[in-house]
Amino acid sequence: MHAPAGYGKSALLDQWHRNAQACGRRVARLNLQPHHSEPQRLLSDLASATPQGSLVLLDGLEKLADEGAGLQALIGQALIADADQPVHLVVAGRTLPALPLGRLYARGVVQEIGVQQLRFTRAEIGSYLADTGVAIPDAGALEQISELTEGWPAGLRLLGDSLRELPARTDIGVALAAAWRRIAAYFAEYVLAEVPAQICDFLLRTAPLQQLDATLCEAVTGNTHASQLLDACERYALFVHRLPERTNEFYRHRLFSEYLRAEFRKLPLSEQQRLHGRASERLRHQGRFEEAFEQAIAANEPERAAGILEACGDTRCGILGPKLLALTARLPPSLLERHPRTLLATTWQAIFSWEFDRAYELLRTCRAVLDQLGQRSELPAPLLAEFEHRYLHQQMMLAFFENDMPRVQQLCERLIQEYVSASPWIKASLLISLIQANTEQYRLRDSEALAARARKLLDRSDHPLPLIPLAAAIGRMRLISSLDQDSIEELTRELHHALGSSWSGAPAAASMVAVPLAEMHYERNETARAAELLDRHLAPIPNFGFLDLWLSGRQVRSRLLRLAGDSAASLEALQIKRCWAPEGGLKRLRNFLAADRIRVLLQEGNVAEAVRTGSESGALGPLAHMMPDRGSADAGREAQASAFVRLALARERFGDALRVCTRWRAFLKGTGAARSVVRWGALSASVLLASDQQRAAQRTLRQAIIAAAPGGYLRSILDEGPGIGRLLLDHPQLAADLPQPMGEFGRTLIAAFEQEVCHEGTSSIHTASSPRGYCTAGSPYKPAEPGLPAAGLTPREIEMLRLVAAGLMNREVAERLAMTEGSVKWYLYHLYRKLGVSRRTRAVLRARELGLVR
Repeated sequence: MHAPAGYGKSALLDQWHRNAQACGRRVARLNLQPHHSEPQRLLSDLASATPQGSLVLLDGLEKLADEGAGLQALIGQALIADADQPVHLVVAGRTLPALPLGRLYARGVVQEIGVQQLRFTRAEIGSYLADTGVAIPDAGALEQISELTEGWPAGLRLLGDSLRELPARTDIGVALAAAWRRIAAYFAEYVLAEVPAQICDFLLRTAPLQQLDATLCEAVTGNTHASQLLDACERYALFVHRLPERTNEFYRHRLFSEYLRAEFRKLPLSEQQRLHGRASERLRHQGRFEEAFEQAIAANEPERAAGILEACGDTRCGILGPKLLALTARLPPSLLERHPRTLLATTWQAIFSWEFDRAYELLRTCRAVLDQLGQRSELPAPLLAEFEHRYLHQQMMLAFFENDMPRVQQLCERLIQEYVSASPWIKASLLISLIQANTEQYRLRDSEALAARARKLLDRSDHPLPLIPLAAAIGRMRLISSLDQDSIEELTRELHHALGSSWSGAPAAASMVAVPLAEMHYERNETARAAELLDRHLAPIPNFGFLDLWLSGRQVRSRLLRLAGDSAASLEALQIKRCWAPEGGLKRLRNFLAADRIRVLLQEGNVAEAVRTGSESGALGPLAHMMPDRGSADAGREAQASAFVRLALARERFGDALRVCTRWRAFLKGTGAARSVVRWGALSASVLLASDQQRAAQRTLRQAIIAAAPGGYLRSILDEGPGIGRLLLDHPQLAADLPQPMGEFGRTLIAAFEQEVCHEGTSSIHTASSPRGYCTAGSPYKPAEPGLPAAGLTPREIEMLRLVAAGLMNREVAERLAMTEGSVKWYLYHLYRKLGVSRRTRAVLRARELGLVR
């Protein structure tokens, strides 16, 4: 049994001693003392204390002199090798026993007990404190105590005494400060008192280090025997332990490390700074940049600290991640300005962390520094150009978050042309960013050509899943322009590649294609598959690199919840949280989520909350601001404009709503953005219907259906609500009479509306408080008359029944109702189904039974 002081070795031996005596077993207990360093005295005491066949407990192995290894060999010879009967020997001490155990190891009769077995677990810590009358306020405090003491029983006892003496619910940090005098005395008097001076000095001078290895300790202390000293620290059980997976590296117990640092601070300041400086230099060579930086700051060498970050390079700074922001904040601004690589890396991290105000400030500093460097010609031209390109790339990313798509496009095109030294991966990422910017602005014609260029570059990349970002960008473009089965199958293949990859980033890569794939399935009204993909791959919070994907995924999730009848959860999915969208940034996130919230709120009849959301998001801005133009029209502006139209419709400002709809439909007509054309067509039909322009609403809806058919954009029409559904079901010829294959799409759309609208009953779809355009007001539908079948018949269907009962043929019915003969046939088919009959004559008889016709 080997462990540092205070781990309960002697207490455990005492317990075993008592238990053995209680069981009637012969047991001997010998507490070793310094005089046992004399071999004759040791053997004499062992012989007198140890009857054959007993349990022998030896405590205090560390009290033997330096030649203790030889004495321990004597113990092994006397109690193990020369024993006439089996002996159970328990040896405890702070030093590792030097017993001849090789043969016993091979026989499997040796059990080693060390720090890991003796330390208290968190549950045991809680039980011990409760048993000793210490009240722990919560699980967080217990976790803090566990981390501080690392399960060290003596440290736990000292801290527990302090907690017991202080008022209830005292902060653990305050309790530690109160207990520190006792803890420091324990280390000084009981742990280090008899340790050789050379080892104590070694521990003191390596105190600033978090982890120890021989090379680092030698560089700091100048002692060429650092390796032997580390082994000695472990042998003397000085709270120095080997790292489990790196046997040449060591760590110290947290409280012991704090004690050594406190002693280190008693050294002259110049000596402290000298040792910190040595540590910084060596840690830098080892690639431990954060630790090297901290040591340089402690050495009062900020220039060295800045140089460490500058020497990291982009890849290394990426490893530091958000920590880089905190590190550079500790440098004087004038010093940071002399290190442009670090300045640019810090700016990128500010953008990555969504600290946009700081990013803008850093970019202004970058611009000034680059201009000065260019004027003074202090850097080689290629390096200065590299810095300029990185600066432009960061400008592009900020413009993207600010929803300034023309600026994004401009910077992408410039970088693609000028940034010739970029790696294939970066060049491909610029092309992908340009595809995304063009998609947002409905400039879709060049996207496939840009994708082909990016694909060639990605083929030269060593990325494990190189095509995933491109597939996601192209999938998004095709979703709004030319959705087809090939697009769905392509994304499905890339999803399977990601799911089958062992790369650590594969789950994030899978999300990049799973979310647009889910949106495609949703558009096709394949809602179960869409829900399955989102449940598995949509992150709970937005990620910097996948913001657009997260956004579209949340929108689809909200619509799926709405279809399931959970309006509260649908709105919650669109909630804009402060931690997701800091003030002054991520306008895209706000615009899109606000637009969908307004749609749901109005469908629920909550006009007041919808208006409040519109006011906060800018959707109640000036009419002119909602109009598209070639310089500023993009998906974010479109979302805001659609919210404006819905709010205008709710407040019966039909003229404003129609003007915005007309302008957007005209703008989108030649862009190839098919899905947007469909959505604006359906929204325009809602406005026309609410303003009692039924003929115009029918024409507009038919145009939307024609635009939707090639891509199968079912949900873009279905989501417009029951008003449009009732219009279509009352005039099925708008969809059913289209030439193939559009006619098949039209019939599928009618069937979907029948499922979502008709089965609910037209009188119960919305309450009287619903805003006009989202309820039965302005709709040709009326509640079903008493006596009708549960499904209900519309006035148009009743009129058609009466004409059929009067003996008119299908052609004549079509002339009377201004319909095509095909529409009449389609209408009669669904009418027969509602009445539960299969023939014309039976339909008339059934209608007469119900009192619908004479």
